[in-house]
Amino acid sequence: MFPYLLITAIFIYFMAGLLFYRALAANGIVLFAYLAVGSALQLPGREFGYNAMAFVAVNLFCALIVYMHEKTSRRSFLEQALLREMVAHDGLTGIQNRRMFDQHIQRVWQQGARTRQRIAVLLIDIDWFKDYNDRYGHQAGDECLRAVAVCLSHCARRPLDFVARYGGEEFAVVLYDASREYAAAVLTRIQRSVAELNISHEASKVANRLTVSIGAAFVLPGSDRTYEGLVQLADEALYTAKEQGRNRVVVMEAEYQSLRTGRFDKRRATAQGR
Repeated sequence: MFPYLLITAIFIYFMAGLLFYRALAANGIVLFAYLAVGSALQLPGREFGYNAMAFVAVNLFCALIVYMHEKTSRRSFLEQALLREMVAHDGLTGIQNRRMFDQHIQRVWQQGARTRQRIAVLLIDIDWFKDYNDRYGHQAGDECLRAVAVCLSHCARRPLDFVARYGGEEFAVVLYDASREYAAAVLTRIQRSVAELNISHEASKVANRLTVSIGAAFVLPGSDRTYEGLVQLADEALYTAKEQGRNRVVVMEAEYQSLRTGRFDKRRATAQGR
């Protein structure tokens, strides 16, 4: 009978799928029950004592193995989570990086096409940032990027709003289910928040304080369009804002149907490929 008790202990540790402390508690109950039953039945003292010691020894051995395995598994889980966090975030600013932006815009585009929800993409570029670095140094430039990243995170506050560093001094904001009023409110908040930073930028050709240029694309996803085209439209808007003198916002929406580019219109891409 006693060998089955040992098998039960081993089963609880390795086969029942219990966490370490629960498995230990379960075997503690089994040991207590064995001692109680053995005392009630008045089992031979010498054999009873050896069996109890053997049961405790098996428990200690199994518990040590399970504990080390669980500790290793938890450490591995935390390390993987930390690695995912590092891969997902920009090392300098702490916000999402370009890789995560590409994944996110693809997901929300597909979701928006299914639910018929508008999506807005804002590309934000710090005006004359190279000149800022030349004047104040790269360390100050890094601090500037971090400050702008915090501003953008505070300006896009809804659960599905997404902020990322797009590259260099350029940032991206994705607004899902974005009404024109909400997109306009976010754009206004961004400009106001950057102005409130009051960062000196004497090398700028548009102001003596830090400013940004913003290109915004506001469209309804369709099966004949691509999310790359949405980003390209925002990039066109940003380019226009820079051409017009920087420190301004350009929003493109009507251009959604007329922009001629193979990436933006899959039907044109197919026709041009022929």
